[in-house]
Formats: sequence, structure tokens, C-alpha cells
Amino acid sequence: MMDVTRRSERTVTFTKPFVVKAWGEPLPAGAYTVETEEGLFEGVSVRGWRRTATLLHLRPTTAAPGVWHTVEIDPRDLEVALLHDADAVVATAAVLPFVGAQRLPEVPVDEREK
Repeated sequence: MMDVTRRSERTVTFTKPFVVKAWGEPLPAGAYTVETEEGLFEGVSVRGWRRTATLLHLRPTTAAPGVWHTVEIDPRDLEVALLHDADAVVATAAVLPFVGAQRLPEVPVDEREK
């Protein structure tokens, strides 16, 4: 059986520098892309999604222009950083379901339980 995963992206905008434990130094204010990956799990009588990774995409800096970093973070650290920045903005993009590397077809909600 193939692993079924889905990914979602959102943009978070910080109005002041912030810190996450996975990155050893303060990050500058600005917009960051956060990617969440979830895997489908199936129990005896229930199906659901479990978060498998949360990634923070870091922009190039003046010290390292052209160098992008992606850091796996604890989502609770991100939430704490957002709470400390009362003016932070969060925008959510669509959830993209995948089976392996293939996108799943959309299924209307009323047909999912059939």
C-alpha cells in the first residue's frame, strides 16, 4: 500500500524578529512560508490525519544572499513565536492531498462516507 500524505502551506508574517528553537539565532521580521505534512492513518473504525512534519522556509539573508534554508520545527515553537508577535498575520493556502507523488482527485464531502 502506498503512503498517503497531504501537504498544506501557509504564510506567516512577523512584524518583529522572532526565535524558534530549531534555528539557533533570531530571525528577522517578514513573511515566511510554513509547510505542514500529514500522513493518513487508519484504525479499526477510524481514519484520520497525523502531522508528520512542519517546515519553516527561511529567505536568503544579506550575509548569505541566494541561500535558502528549510528547517523542520516544532509547531508549538511557531505558535509561541506568533503569540509573542501580537501583530503577526497568518494566511492559509489550500490543502493538497497526495498519494506518493500523485495528487488525489477531489471527492465531494457527501460522497466521502459512502
